[in-house]
Amino acid sequence: VLGTGGYVSAPAVLGARLARRPVLLLEPNGKAGVANRWLSRWATAACVGYQETIADLKCPCRVTGVPVRSAFFQVPAELPPLDSPRLLVLGGSQGAKQINEVLPAAAARLAARFPALRITHQAGARNLEEARAAYEQAGVGAPHVEVVPFLDDVAGAMAASHLLVSRAGAITLAEICAAGRASLLVPLAISKGHQVDNARLLAEAGGAEMILSDQLSADGLAARLEELLADGARLAAMGRAARALARPRAVADIADQVEEVGGGR
Repeated sequence: VLGTGGYVSAPAVLGARLARRPVLLLEPNGKAGVANRWLSRWATAACVGYQETIADLKCPCRVTGVPVRSAFFQVPAELPPLDSPRLLVLGGSQGAKQINEVLPAAAARLAARFPALRITHQAGARNLEEARAAYEQAGVGAPHVEVVPFLDDVAGAMAASHLLVSRAGAITLAEICAAGRASLLVPLAISKGHQVDNARLLAEAGGAEMILSDQLSADGLAARLEELLADGARLAAMGRAARALARPRAVADIADQVEEVGGGR
């Protein structure tokens, strides 16, 4: 049984142990979740995204990284020319209301500093018209900004960008690292602080900067983005630091661990 965390995995993992079946946990966050921390007492082994996660678990662990699509690893390391700065804003498939509310005013200040600025903002279907109206009200609609409900080709959007503004979910960060792009992270403060821990790991490695949710403001965000977009060498260095954390063999390594744990059955 492969347990991927969350309360729904608990009955299956415990049932597996009662049936004397091997159990492998998968923990993609920098700090292990409550369910996986508790279930690790009965697990055969665990695959983790980060070395720092091992201290949270009570079973043998292997750092495998987090599975992401191969397209992210195919993003070129070289950034596009910075004479036309490209900012990609991701809030997850459902969007991020707080980022949607703050970004338009910040974008107005950025557009004044960078006339050729282009922003692609994934706002979520439920927030689409509200986000578009906010940009128009701030005076930065087309051609500076494209607000979309969802991006089918996130890897392609990352390849065309110099900098990302994003939440800090485990999968999203794994994709950012695989693509080798600099990011300014605004981690969601709920869910036991998992996103804050994820963002801190990437920031400490030099691959990102972080603004805590309770410190987010339009002026503060604009100032940080201005500083980053004006420094191509810094963006490139952050991208390299992020990519250094990526693990292209995550899928194969997890499959190998599944085979090893289940061997002999």
